Amino acid sequence: MNTQEKKSSGDILLVDDVPANLKLLMNILNTEGYKVRPAMNGQQALASAKKNKPDLVMLDVRMPCMDGWEVCRQLKADKNTKDIPVIFISALDTLSDRVKGFKVGGVDYIIKPFQREEVLVRVNTHIELYRMKCNLEQLVDDRTEKLNQANQALQMSKARLTEAQRIGHLGNWNWNIVSNEIYWSDECYRIFGFSPQSFTVTYDDFMGMVHPEDRILLNKAVQNSLSDPEYIYNIEHRILRQNGTEGVVHERAEISRDEKGKPITMTGTVLEITDRKLTEKNWFRLPLYMKAPLMEL
Repeated sequence: MNTQEKKSSGDILLVDDVPANLKLLMNILNTEGYKVRPAMNGQQALASAKKNKPDLVMLDVRMPCMDGWEVCRQLKADKNTKDIPVIFISALDTLSDRVKGFKVGGVDYIIKPFQREEVLVRVNTHIELYRMKCNLEQLVDDRTEKLNQANQALQMSKARLTEAQRIGHLGNWNWNIVSNEIYWSDECYRIFGFSPQSFTVTYDDFMGMVHPEDRILLNKAVQNSLSDPEYIYNIEHRILRQNGTEGVVHERAEISRDEKGKPITMTGTVLEITDRKLTEKNWFRLPLYMKAPLMEL
């Protein structure tokens, strides 16, 4: 194994109060390229792990002052070290010890005296798993951050669009022809004089807000749009607001169809042109057939 490979093998915190055990494991791990940090007791181990997170902790169970169980508990209680894999090492090979090791957060259990190949296989496996987990979490974090940034940009775009529509008196709407559900933007509600909280839009409700003299022609334009893919919905008509006032709007829309040509949705815009129409002499007194230069029938 070359020097570059050894540097990339992993960083291991080795905790044992017996110098001979430390030396033996360090020799095994160093020859395979692992960087090994020894600690003679639990306090040293905790301080070392918090200062510089290792890829793996190999932790002796029986130690004075603070045993391996308690060291592991404290590692798992700290948000900065809780994800570090811990392998317990012990001369006691009892079921209760193994179970306790897993309960306090260990990922594996190696029995003394050590078998070189077993140690290396277990160490390598858990370091690789830990790195894979870290990489996956980083990938998730990166994508979450990008998603948050995209969402923020989208919200800003929506806010700018809403403000632009408010200033320009332009609303947008979408009619789900299958379910007969209609979405209105905030500006649509303002133009028609209703609030989103007090009014749910349906096609019949919408027609009820159209001036009675304009309803037949408007409905005909809608039906032409539904039946003729080449028809262009582009029309001006009067509206009756909730407060009793009249207004004039200009609507444009397009139809989305399924693979069989059946209409699915109708999406459009509504522009309030009341002020402009008021400047046109006697517009409100003209017969309906003289007010529809934009209607394509």
